[in-house]
Amino acid sequence: MLRPKIRIVSQQAAANRAIALEIATLIRNKHFSTGATLGLATGHTPIQMYRELVRMHQQEKLDWSRVTTFNLDEYVGITPENTSSFRHWMQYHLFEHINILPQNTHILDGLSQNIKLTCENYERTLAGKIDLQILGVGMNGHVAFNEPGSCPKSRTRKVLLSKTTRSVNQSDFHNSNIPTHALTMGIGTIKEAKRLRILAFGKHKAAIIARAMQHDPTSEIPITLLWTHPNVEIWLDKPSASLL
Repeated sequence: MLRPKIRIVSQQAAANRAIALEIATLIRNKHFSTGATLGLATGHTPIQMYRELVRMHQQEKLDWSRVTTFNLDEYVGITPENTSSFRHWMQYHLFEHINILPQNTHILDGLSQNIKLTCENYERTLAGKIDLQILGVGMNGHVAFNEPGSCPKSRTRKVLLSKTTRSVNQSDFHNSNIPTHALTMGIGTIKEAKRLRILAFGKHKAAIIARAMQHDPTSEIPITLLWTHPNVEIWLDKPSASLL
């Protein structure tokens, strides 16, 4: 059966340091050629990884001036300044603390008046360029905002968020309601990255990780659609790996 390479660490910090080091090595190796292109994720899982990358910039002079980034997704209908937007999240946790050029940070426009064109342009801009893509996994197995039932060849598009996803993410919206739709890279888009690194930490992720590892690629558990990628690793801590 198809499975990703699994790396289990005793603590989340070890995984975050390892992935941050892989990213830093990539940035340094490509600095004098084309510059590295990263696919980035938001959410609670990668925060410590971003903190380590900021530390590397501030203490080890990790240079982001030639780095280009593309984020996986964004909510529809909220402004970039909204504290619940992924643009704001990225500014707060990473971009404000490093020397990346603003024009090199790409995030989907959830306020676009022409969603179809926005998604098509995003596809054209990132096509085949991502050297390393950071990913998480949702409680229902979604990856980015590709919910159960997503097509294995799906591209960047507008999607309806499931009740499970909206319930889990509601806490990020404080006293307002989470949007019903989002823009997201598709499964086919994500799989064009040269390397995929999936992070899943905590006991609350154990059930979906165990379920995913029991299946070959299936649209009902979207994360499994990445098992066919030639360079995919999933990083777990002991709690998230406890049911394997």
